[in-house]
Amino acid sequence: TSLTLAGVTGFETEYLDDLRRFADYEAPNRIASAYVGTAPKVRAQLHPLIEAQDDMRKTAIIAEIDRLGVDFRRP
Repeated sequence: TSLTLAGVTGFETEYLDDLRRFADYEAPNRIASAYVGTAPKVRAQLHPLIEAQDDMRKTAIIAEIDRLGVDFRRP
């Protein structure tokens, strides 16, 4: 994420694959914390990955994001 935010290019596919694995396998509270604590550029990449989760998992992640004071519906 630091490299992406610094504008380093050439590894976008790998980064998105890692971000997808993160969204698919990390605990909902860790995903929510990362979403809330990161830059808008990364949120924009993570947002559709959260949306793609199964309903129960997505609901848990979004509830935690909301609890942390960020409106998930406004990426």
